[in-house]
Amino acid sequence: MYACRPTKTHHWRAKMGRRLWRGGLLPFALVAIVSACGGGDAGSGVRTDPAALSTTDNQINRMSRDGLQNGGTLTWALSEMPPTFNRHHLDGSLRDNADVMSALVLAAYTTDASGTPIWNPDLLASEPVLVTEPRQVVTYEINPRAAWYDGTPITWEDFHWQWRALNGTDGSYLVASSTGYEDIESVAMGSHEREVAVTYRTPFADWQALFSDLFPASTMRGPELFNTGWLEPITSAGPFKLESIDRTAQTITLVRNERWWGEPAKLERIVYRVIEPVAVIDALANGEVDFMDIGPDASAYRRATSIAGVDIRVAGGPNFRHITMNGTSPNLQDLRVRQALAMGIDRTAIARALLQPL
Repeated sequence: MYACRPTKTHHWRAKMGRRLWRGGLLPFALVAIVSACGGGDAGSGVRTDPAALSTTDNQINRMSRDGLQNGGTLTWALSEMPPTFNRHHLDGSLRDNADVMSALVLAAYTTDASGTPIWNPDLLASEPVLVTEPRQVVTYEINPRAAWYDGTPITWEDFHWQWRALNGTDGSYLVASSTGYEDIESVAMGSHEREVAVTYRTPFADWQALFSDLFPASTMRGPELFNTGWLEPITSAGPFKLESIDRTAQTITLVRNERWWGEPAKLERIVYRVIEPVAVIDALANGEVDFMDIGPDASAYRRATSIAGVDIRVAGGPNFRHITMNGTSPNLQDLRVRQALAMGIDRTAIARALLQPL
């Protein structure tokens, strides 16, 4: 659930992060100061009962680029300053980091409003080709204009070294996850350096989730740079670039990337501000941020409905709550005990407690 305030200047290019989620879809809301994410007249204050939407519905108000003004600044709340901007590092897999890096680097696939994977024409020249017999092979054709900020072309080597760093065979790389990459046997150059052939050792159904947040090979070739080299964003291959990080003010400022080959961003800049999560709703009310993700926070949702000029948008999301059992505990080492505990959990009651207040 999101909420935003009325202007038509706030439009940014960002991808919906794809993760290897397991679990059902839950309705969540974003509150924002009505901008491109809002619709209708200024201050219309759209209100919708989340329970009236199915998990496949969404209230995203898609607008054409021509209907949006150029320029403007989007102020975006972060819960903390990312300890590293390497999204693939053990300490970098935070939602806040994804929000920042999505404007700076590219993914082979993004997702549309319904959560359907779509190949990214900014990075790729054509839709990847999947072959499943006699083994799974995916061939990517890279956009001939795609390049890192220093002018280095994006090639098969960037894919290759991302796989090498993330496949789990070298423990010196402190990776957040090797899921999918560990199933790959090879990443090789195709008929030319802009063609990539990815051959899987074992079939991996969610292959479209891989090679997201593609990083340059130069930062993946050794564990030292991988682990410590991304204290600040090193480069850009997206519509924005880093202008500054102010660790005293706890802000990150991105501006348009003048070397970006895709459609230029409508926004002039994005300013990320670190704000305590409990204070974000107050910051929204005071005009200090332009939108917020309410998520499952019932009290923030109630407060947002009372803020004048705030538009609430609801959509299903791949979010879940889970209970983790410690199988090493003496009381839970018996499989039958763990099974009994799992069977005794009232999932319906938990879902009702989480969703009914929204």
